[in-house]
Amino acid sequence: TGPRIIDAHVKDAMRAVLADVQSGKFANQWMAEHRAGAPNLAKLREAAASHPIESAGRTVRRLLGAEP
Repeated sequence: TGPRIIDAHVKDAMRAVLADVQSGKFANQWMAEHRAGAPNLAKLREAAASHPIESAGRTVRRLLGAEP
């Protein structure tokens, strides 16, 4: 099943991300994001927090006593 999930498109995207990291482009973008007050990061965190899996995670953590 691996090749069905990690196909050529995914590998190309991962290579592009690696190139951004190696060139410093990724770091420059995140430094600019930080200087701007991290608006995109805030949006990403908000979207992640409202994902249905987070509700399930809170329930599980509560049942395990790991969250009030």
